[in-house]
Order: sequence, then C-alpha cells, then structure tokens
Amino acid sequence: MSAHRAAPTQPLSGNEWRVLPMLAPYLWEYRGRVAAALAFLAAAKLANVAVPLVMKEVVDGLDVERAVLVVPAALLAITNQMPAGFVVSVLFLVLTTVFVATTGDSMTYVLSVAMSNNDHPTTPVRVFWGVAMGLMALM
Repeated sequence: MSAHRAAPTQPLSGNEWRVLPMLAPYLWEYRGRVAAALAFLAAAKLANVAVPLVMKEVVDGLDVERAVLVVPAALLAITNQMPAGFVVSVLFLVLTTVFVATTGDSMTYVLSVAMSNNDHPTTPVRVFWGVAMGLMALM
C-alpha cells in the first residue's frame, strides 16, 4: 500500500486554470455564498496587513518616558476602532483580568505546594503567599 501525497509529484503545466470553467455551473448555484466568502477573504487579508501598520504607527509615536502609560491606552484605542469596539474593549479587559487572576492563583498554589510539601496546601498558606506576592508587586 503506497502513501498518499497531497502535493503533485510532477511539475505543474500551467493549464490548471482550465478547471474553473468546469466548476462554474456548480458554483453559480451558490454565487451569493461564493461572493460572501471572497469578500470575507479579502477583508481578512486587508486586516492582516492593516493591523501591523497601525501598530507600527502607535509604536513610532511613543515617547520613552510615557510609553508605560500610553501602551495600554493605545491597545484600548485599537480595540475601540474594531467592529463592536466597546464590546471588544470590555472583553479585552475582562480576559486580561481573568488571565492575571488565574496566573496569580497558580503561582500561589505552586509556592504553597513547594513550601508545605503537600499537594493540598491549606487556605491560610495560600493566602499568605498571595498577600506576599501582592506586597512584592507593590514595591
């Protein structure tokens, strides 16, 4: 039994475009869907090119002293320009908060397990390490 190869083994001859007229009668029935798919494909390509260009302008306009304050505001300004911008901005903030909270919880769990030599550390030990990390972050 031979292995199937997805790529052609012979060089392409350049006549591959001949298949499109043969497919046209089948695609014509779904012309609205085909047009929508092509429009979404073009929009996705434009978005993939536009986002790095916008981010370049944002980064180029940063002042080194204010960069710490400007980057979060720039990210929110970019998400606000997207379709349903307010919803995207709120989701961005919620997901960022959830990420930070779960990361902090995981860190306190790992520290508690390592320090207590117990796979199920007690709540006061976890709270201690959570408060200790919070105080270190404030310093």
